[in-house]
Amino acid sequence: MPVVGIVVALLAGAAIGFWQFRMLHNAADLAITAIAPLRSHAPAIASVDDPALAEAVFLLALGRECSGDPAAVRARIGRQLAAVAPGARDELMRYAEWAGSSADPKDCIRRFKTLWLKRLNLAQRQQLIAMGEAVARHGGAIESRQKITLAALRLALAS
Repeated sequence: MPVVGIVVALLAGAAIGFWQFRMLHNAADLAITAIAPLRSHAPAIASVDDPALAEAVFLLALGRECSGDPAAVRARIGRQLAAVAPGARDELMRYAEWAGSSADPKDCIRRFKTLWLKRLNLAQRQQLIAMGEAVARHGGAIESRQKITLAALRLALAS
């Protein structure tokens, strides 16, 4: 009789261990599924090495936070980019819309800060800040999260 009890205890222990392993496996699957959309665009943004393209990605990300008409915001960004890169504006906009479709403006600042500091002079940095303010102001008053983003941009480009 004690042998049967030991066998039952071992089987119960194995069943509980298997159940815990399945729960851990399900939790890992959920985490991977939640992270997958974020990882899909990260390499595209990480590969940006042109300051004008970085500006386009940042401005589009900032424009997505505007309360105004998205098409009008994109048109305004396109006009602003025409001054920065006149010949490649349409290509910049297309690639920036694809690469930065889920980008956060603060993440863009963090990723592109070094590029902007190395490749833009002071006047060009000030122009980027002015373009960001114009995009944020497009929907009317600048919203609080946009003010924080613009302050982070000013701080990053002041270095």
